Parts: sequence; C-alpha cells; structure tokens
Amino acid sequence: MSQKFLLPLCLLICLSTADAAADDAPRWGVLLPAISLTSDHRFNGMSLSNRRPALQGSLHLWRPDGYYAGLWLSQVDFLDGHTTLELDSYLGRNWTRGQYETKFELMYTAFNDEEAPGPTYDFLQLKFGVKRTWSRATLGGYALYSPSGSAGVGRVGQLRSEASLKLLGRLKAVAVFGRWWSEDGIDRSFWDAGLTLEWRTIDLDLRYSGTNLARSQCFYTNWCEPGLYAKLTLASYR
Repeated sequence: MSQKFLLPLCLLICLSTADAAADDAPRWGVLLPAISLTSDHRFNGMSLSNRRPALQGSLHLWRPDGYYAGLWLSQVDFLDGHTTLELDSYLGRNWTRGQYETKFELMYTAFNDEEAPGPTYDFLQLKFGVKRTWSRATLGGYALYSPSGSAGVGRVGQLRSEASLKLLGRLKAVAVFGRWWSEDGIDRSFWDAGLTLEWRTIDLDLRYSGTNLARSQCFYTNWCEPGLYAKLTLASYR
C-alpha cells in the first residue's frame, strides 16, 4: 500500500480504539463501517474506474456533538498502468437547527500514483453547504473549493445541488446536479439521478450519471459519457 495512506489509516485506527475502550461510547463517537460494490465508480459524472466495477469501503466516525471524520477507499483505473486506489480522508462538522443543517468539511483525496507520469492526482477540498429537510424530501446546496486540483488543473471551484424524495416504503428518488470550474482544465456540468432502495442494512442504488463533455475533452475516452450504474452497499448502521 502507498505510504501516503498509512497516516490516515493509523489515525482512524486510534480513534476506533478510543471509541471501543470508552465507558461511554456515544460521548467519544460511534464508528460505522460499510462496504460497497459498484458497477462504475463515478465522481462528478466522470468514471474513475474505466467504466468497470469497483470495490469500495468506508469507516465513518460519528459524534453526538456534530463532529465527524472518516476514510473512504475505492478501486480506480486511469489506464496509466500504476494508479489503482483512491483514499478520501475527511473531517467535518454539522450544525442542526430545526429543519436546517449546515455542514463544513475538509477532505484530502490521495492516490497511489507515485510511479504514474505527470503531476499527482491528489487534491485538498473544502466544502460548505446547507440542507433543508421536510417530511418526505430534502434539498441541499453546496460550494466546494480546491486550491490545487487533481492532475495539475490549478484552482478548482464547484457548485452542486442535491435532492431526495421518499416514494413508497424504503424507496426514494435522488438527484444531483453541479457545475465544475478549473483554472487550467476544462469546465463541465455533471449530473447523477436515480433510485435508492433501503432494506435493513442494505442499500441498492440505480443511477444515470454523466457530464456535458465530448470524448475529445475527456482524454479521448468514454469516461465522461452518460451511463447507468448500480451500487450495492452493506452498512452497519440504520
């Protein structure tokens, strides 16, 4: 495993150890693991797995005071012969007041790309957003900023909206739409819409995702073209 992955993994192991050893676990937080299998790992409408299946896993530390932290790991395939893993390490806080929730998050995304040609794919991202909840629906808006984006694209900004609507039983409709800007890259719009079925600790997602970029603007691949993907998640929560 890449050496840059060791520090966040060690930090989360220490947090989970403290959680398990605490007499009052909710005071310290609750560690929530999950594992997923997706037919296509999509990020802002773009495939990061060469439109192939990817195994993913996460550890999320939830605290009752609104702070949270975690790790999210996924397979990737950039066709460079070297980069195979993505690790997201994040720390944030939620503030809830009535039906409104405000979020601030800091995330660092790292790849095992030491032997890959060109600038690193790693990037740091700040996220701020507000979400409003009704009895059957949620609507949120988020602003994101990276001082140095992935693969040398310079500063990156993003605006995105997210919505969900409960349908029948555990079935809900979800939708994401956003706009991504970069200093030295190609700007794009992206979307992700579909259905999520929740059953006990299992989530099944079926989504249609894509961008407005042509093949010539996406490394001459089909990574940015719209397509369907499915994702099965087994979680320890709910």
